[in-house]
Amino acid sequence: MFDAIYFDTFAEDYKALRDFFSEYVIGLLEEGGKWGFFNGLGADRQVCYDVYGKVVEMDLFEAGFDTEWETLDVPDLEKNEEWKG
Repeated sequence: MFDAIYFDTFAEDYKALRDFFSEYVIGLLEEGGKWGFFNGLGADRQVCYDVYGKVVEMDLFEAGFDTEWETLDVPDLEKNEEWKG
């Protein structure tokens, strides 16, 4: 059992993510534990991103989870000369 799980959702389709949190996370996560994932679903179109966000919320609710979205700032790696290439 885990007290926290982070999942990078690179997958061929949304079904893989839904299966993961519906079938596996619920059984691997300790009571009161937290889990999160990188939400890149539909990232190339704002309308798709927004729709996927709502679909994920509904599916997470159905699987027994509450949803809380958090936006993370990505640092400017070029400014700090950390990214060259």
